[in-house]
This record gives sequence, structure tokens and C-alpha cells, in this order.
Amino acid sequence: MLLAGVAGNAAAMQMDLRGSRSFDSQRSVIERDLADGEKYAELTAEDRMRVKASLDRMQRLIEQSGPVVQMQPDEQVELFNEQETVNQILTAAAEDSRLVCRREQRTGSRFVTSSCMTVAERRRQREASVESLPAGNVTPESVLRDRSM
Repeated sequence: MLLAGVAGNAAAMQMDLRGSRSFDSQRSVIERDLADGEKYAELTAEDRMRVKASLDRMQRLIEQSGPVVQMQPDEQVELFNEQETVNQILTAAAEDSRLVCRREQRTGSRFVTSSCMTVAERRRQREASVESLPAGNVTPESVLRDRSM
């Protein structure tokens, strides 16, 4: 009734309240994936709490009003909004937690090595590299000019 799983380790679980899987079974899959520390490794503690809170609100709505087709329109909208919150957070976290490996040749070496990092780790590394550069336009010429002074 809720989620439609997508194949692959980094694929996010998508909630689908119109499907045939029950809310409880979909919720258990999400909670298991949150607990394993791998699939959603990049999910912040705050986002984990937001997902759990949305799941709790959805559970209460379903317990109070029954299946989606029996809910009042405003309850359906509330349920849909909670579902979208969960889907958005988990989809973004699954993408950030995806492991990407690259074969790289280190500068000054002929050896090629494998480098594996999550998408989020690569982004943080790139941002840290940019932040460590001096302010202004840095070109090879400006670096050489600064060294010769």
C-alpha cells in the first residue's frame, strides 16, 4: 500500500499509498534501511527524526481514518504531504550515499589506484578544495608570479 522498492543498493524506498503493499510492511523496510547504516549513511540525525515523525503521523492517520480511499480529502492531502516528505528525504539520502569508485593515476606516479567514496564525500572533498584556495582568480601564472616575488 505504501512503498515501491527500486532495485539496487542506493535506490531509495519510495512510499506509494495507492499500491498493494501495506503501510506496515513498507514502514518496516524503511526503518530497517535507516537502522543498517549503509543505504542512508549520509542521512543526518535531523532528517532521520523527520522521517520517523512523518511515518508516525501517517500511522496515526491510517489508524484513525482507515484506508486512503475512505479518508476525507483533507486527510488524504495531509497523508500525501507526509508521504512526499519521506520520499524526498530518502531519495536525496540514497543518492548521496551511493558509492562511486574511480581508477585514478596519482600525480607524479605511474601507478593507477582505485578510489571509492560516496557522492556526498566527493562533494565535501570538492568543496573543501575550493575553500582552501586563496580568494580571487588563481591561475598557474599568478601562482608562479607570487612565488617569484
